[in-house]
Parts: sequence; structure tokens; C-alpha cells
Amino acid sequence: MKVLERHVLTVITLLVVKCLAWQTTPINNVRVGSTRLHGIPKMFRWLTDQYPSINRRISEGLTNDRIVDNFYLDMNGIIHPCTHDNVSDSVVILDEKAMFQKIFSYVDRLYKLVKPRRILYLAVDGVAPRAKMNQQRSRRFRSGKEAEKLASDLQKGGKEIPPGCEVFDSNCITPGTDFMMKLSLAMEKWVEYKIETDSFWKNGAQVILSGPDVPGEGEHKVMDYLREIQQDGPTNLRHVLYGLDADLIMLGLVTHEKKFSLLREKMSLVMAGRNGRRGKRKDMLQYTRNDYELLEIQVLRETFLIQFRKLHKIIPNYDLERVIDDFVFMCMLVGNDFLPHCPHLEIDNGALSLMMSTYIELIPKWKGYLTCKEKINPERLEEFFSQLSFFEREHFQNRGRDEDEPLFQQDDYQSFYYKEKLHDSSPNFVVSMCMTIWKACTGYYPTITMAAHPGIGIFLIYTVLYLPI
Repeated sequence: MKVLERHVLTVITLLVVKCLAWQTTPINNVRVGSTRLHGIPKMFRWLTDQYPSINRRISEGLTNDRIVDNFYLDMNGIIHPCTHDNVSDSVVILDEKAMFQKIFSYVDRLYKLVKPRRILYLAVDGVAPRAKMNQQRSRRFRSGKEAEKLASDLQKGGKEIPPGCEVFDSNCITPGTDFMMKLSLAMEKWVEYKIETDSFWKNGAQVILSGPDVPGEGEHKVMDYLREIQQDGPTNLRHVLYGLDADLIMLGLVTHEKKFSLLREKMSLVMAGRNGRRGKRKDMLQYTRNDYELLEIQVLRETFLIQFRKLHKIIPNYDLERVIDDFVFMCMLVGNDFLPHCPHLEIDNGALSLMMSTYIELIPKWKGYLTCKEKINPERLEEFFSQLSFFEREHFQNRGRDEDEPLFQQDDYQSFYYKEKLHDSSPNFVVSMCMTIWKACTGYYPTITMAAHPGIGIFLIYTVLYLPI
């Protein structure tokens, strides 16, 4: 069996994160980044169901005695709720001054709650990688259409926009817009002002500001900084990252830091009053220490340690961190902001549990791992895919019943699926397309017969082509 010397993971990784060469230049006490060059759906719910101990640790919240060295803020998670509260069924009037003041006040509040000793890192989303742009484009077109419909409905209901006022369009929270340029300049001036006038800021942590003019999403800028300080291996610092999207959990795991936590507001507060939910919304600036939750990545590591405790007797030089890397790799198959999910692998349908059980079944046979840093073992990946493909037909049969599409329930459902996606259902065409793409990307032909398993074949094809499934 031929081996793919340029491994599949290299191709996938290029789509997920383009490594940035991080440089910084000082501005007084502030460092502004320069460079050369919404997550995994339902993942958090699956994790809390699979590992209930996470919930118990989160409920402890942010205690007064917790010492934090580095505090990282993914600023777009603050900009959106402070400007339009992430509410899509109401019109927001543009008031830049009030919006900027709320953003800065909330940053100040978080900083003084967490009290980091060394670093406060403010990361605003810059230009996203190509793979994310496709997803953003479709999302923003949809948002624009919804805003137009809402304005039309209000006008029909006799409600008018006040004269001289401009409706706020959340699509302006995008690198390169006038709104983000003004926010970036204002943020630099505000940080300098706080350091000069506020003793907490003056005597506190070093502030690093990476604005929208620096390419890369906020969480990936944080990762670049962590790689920079990890040149000699994981640090012994306590890191806290604001936000609890599932992709942040994955990033926290792959840092291999022993003291890494994620901070967010309690969901009961965030969701209060939305979609018919009970509860009165609370002003963000009134949140107290008890209104936040903390997820310690170390808790996940401990649960993995227990779950895979028998492997140290099976695998020579067993390393839990390698298992964690394999877990993060498998999570890519259920999709994220950069990659489409494999059609029959959805979290709602138990895909993660299926992959974990398949992995646990195969790893004693392999006596090794799927991945090694940025490389994978292609033979093991092929066997892993082959095992997953056995559940594909059942998925399409269920989909056929749900969508009232009998062609999905037939034995040759592959032909119908390929014709829908690729406009050609002949196996020779599909195999030829897969082979050509992978030959061009890797220099070698794959050994997987993709036409036999359309879900996996489509996933690989569309991953390479940057096309949404």
C-alpha cells in the first residue's frame, strides 16, 4: 500500500490555520501587533454530556483567590454584544461614541475582575484565512437580507427610523470597514489614556493590542503569541482566554499548557429574554464576578487520562498529549468555521461518540497514534475512515426518510449524492477527480476508494477545493 509522504493533515491544517510570523512594536507601554505574510456546533453540549465533571468545575466561577498570569481577550466576542447585543429581531441605531464607550468599559471591567499579573492581550479579528472567508461571505449576505426584511416589516407596521439616524449594520464589524478603522484608532488612544490616568492599568500587566489591521482571527493571534512564549516548551503560567466557543476549547487543548482556562458569561444571563426565554436581561456593565463561568482545560485532560488509562500498558512510551492531539484532529471531521463536516458525521447524530469508540477500538491494534504534531499516519487514517464509512449508508437512509427522498434509500445512493454535488455520478469521474486533486496536492495517489464512500470522498474533495458542502 502506497504511503502519502506529504500527509493529509498538512493539507487540512493549511485550510484551518495559516501560521503567522508574529512581530510587535512598542507604543509607550502598549505593543501593537504587526505581521508578515462561531466554532464547532454543539461541541460544548457534547463535552458536558460526555464529561459531567466539567459542569461542576465551571460552577465554581471566578474566585477571588485565583491567580492569573496572562489574560487574553478575543475582542470580537465583546464588540458584537456591546454594539447590537447579538439580537437579530430589532433595529439598532448607529451611535459610535456610545458603542465604543461600552466596549472599552467592558474591557476595563473584565481586566479588573481577572487581574492578570503579566499580560493583557487584546486581539481583534483581522482578515480571516481564505477558508473562513467563504463561510463569512454567506453569513453576511444572509444577515444583510434579514436586516432589509426587518426594516421593511417595521415600516409596514408604522414604525419609522428617526430622521437623521442611521441603522447599525453588524456587517461593518469586518476588517477594512470605516467602523473598524475608527474603533482600532480609538482603542489605541484609550489604552494609552488608561495607562496614564488609571493606577490599576499603570501598575498592572503589560498590554498587547492587535488590531483589525493585523491578519488573522483573534483566537489565532493569541495562539501565535503562545507559540512565541513556548519556544522552550509549555510555560508554567496560568492562562485565561475570554470566550467559550468550542473552537477555543480545541485551541486550549493543543497549547498543551497545564494551566489554561476559558472564561465566559453564564449562559442564563446571555440568553435571558431571547427566543421566548424567561428572565430579565442584565446590563453587561453590571455583571459581577459571580456572573462568569470558568472551564479549566486541565479537567478535560484529567478525564482523558482516566478514559485512556489502559493504553500505557499497550502503547510503548504512551503519551496522553498525543491522544489529545488525535482527539482534536477527529473533531475537524464534524466541521468548524473553516472546514465543512463530513456528511454522515454530525454531532447531533452521535458522530463524536462514534469516532471516539472507533478510535478506542483501533488504537490497541495500531500501538500508536493517528497524528504526530502536524503529520498523520495515512495508513491508520485510511483504516479509521474505512471503519467510519460502515455507518454512512444508515445515515443516508435516515436522511432519505427525513427529506422524503427515496433515492437516498436505494443501494446506489452514491450515484444520486454525487450527481447532486458534482453533477456527474459516474464512479470513474469521481475517482478520477479525487485522484487528480490529491495527486496535485500531495504528489501521490490516495489508496482510499472514495467512490465507495461518498461522504468521505466529498469531504476530502470539498476540503481541498474550499467549497462549502
